[in-house]
Amino acid sequence: TPDYQTAQSETAQPNALPISLDVLLVKKHLVNGVQSYLPIKDGDILLDGRGNLQAGDKFRVMFRANTDCYVYVIAVDGSAWAQGLFPSASSPFANPVKAGQQHVLPEGTNWFSLDQYKGIETVFVVASRERRQDIEQILTTITGRERHPAEKPQAVSEPAIIPNGYSGARPGSSPFAFQTSQHQQQELLPTTYFVKTAGEDLRITRWFRHQ
Repeated sequence: TPDYQTAQSETAQPNALPISLDVLLVKKHLVNGVQSYLPIKDGDILLDGRGNLQAGDKFRVMFRANTDCYVYVIAVDGSAWAQGLFPSASSPFANPVKAGQQHVLPEGTNWFSLDQYKGIETVFVVASRERRQDIEQILTTITGRERHPAEKPQAVSEPAIIPNGYSGARPGSSPFAFQTSQHQQQELLPTTYFVKTAGEDLRITRWFRHQ
């Protein structure tokens, strides 16, 4: 919220480094048994498996901060159902994150799958020099919720973009590196989002179309 942001800025350290965050969304690409990664751009279309979680597109969210900070990642699906992705109680990685450390969500060999609720899917990322207790309270509220099986939500038709969340964006200078199914290394450049003022929080909205 604006009031919370103002309070955070007033307590910022004078020599603190303005936050920048490398962010990359990728989907699994499989051709003739060879797995690789394709970057997801805002507005891209991802297909579900028509109720089969083993089919359809799989995706991951990656981020890396330029300085030690607190990072929060929340995903909102095509029916406006929100879930916290980071930090997670099931993950050994927690806040604050370390400068230059590459984070991949979900971890290990896991991927996010698309359920049957089509619509605009959104990933919100917030990076802050200070701990954001307001966001942590939200994460506590939504963690572990289960949707009622009889619920029939409407599809989200417009991306819920938070305005003025960062000063600018540019192609990243350092790629994310990961192993393909053929034990080869693949690299993809993220987008670097940044703020110009030390102590200012960074807010990023990424989205794609789930069909």
